Amino acid sequence: MKDLILSPITIPELVTLIADEIESRISRQEASESLPDRIDLNEVMNITGLKKSAIYKLTMAGTIPHGKYGRLLVFSRTEILNWIDQQIVRKQSKDQAVLGNLRNSSKKHLK
Repeated sequence: MKDLILSPITIPELVTLIADEIESRISRQEASESLPDRIDLNEVMNITGLKKSAIYKLTMAGTIPHGKYGRLLVFSRTEILNWIDQQIVRKQSKDQAVLGNLRNSSKKHLK
């Protein structure tokens, strides 16, 4: 009698209800994950540390990824983060700098 469940619905109906609920939750989760991660100008200012005027200049030059929704500028958080990664200049070690200078000077002399 411990395993006895008193319910007005049958086991197949219960299985169907559970399956429907799982399917509904999965579709809601997929829908929320497929939404773009749109952010506004203020959020871009917070992420990049740039002033509003600098961001406007970058959008006019087409160097920062952006879009427009009517008159509003819209941005994608992932695109902005990728753009920031691409803007970072990695510091070279002294050996790498010397090799780079040697390569550049040898190319000039070969011409």
